[in-house]
Amino acid sequence: MSTNYSGEKINQRQRVCPKCKSFVTHEKVNDKQIACPLCGNRLDGPPIRVRRITPGELAVMVASYEKDRQSGKT
Repeated sequence: MSTNYSGEKINQRQRVCPKCKSFVTHEKVNDKQIACPLCGNRLDGPPIRVRRITPGELAVMVASYEKDRQSGKT
């Protein structure tokens, strides 16, 4: 059995870490957990399939995060 990931499987593990708020490709710990490579926060369950985020949608999310951060909400 190969442990290599296709590009699609890697894309499934790309997400924003709920702990450190970084957009990273999470590392597979075992069949039921993935972990953030920056802070080590582990998430239970296999990666879920999500639709791709367009650059425009990502810009809106980043702008919203920055606005909240500057207003002291985070």
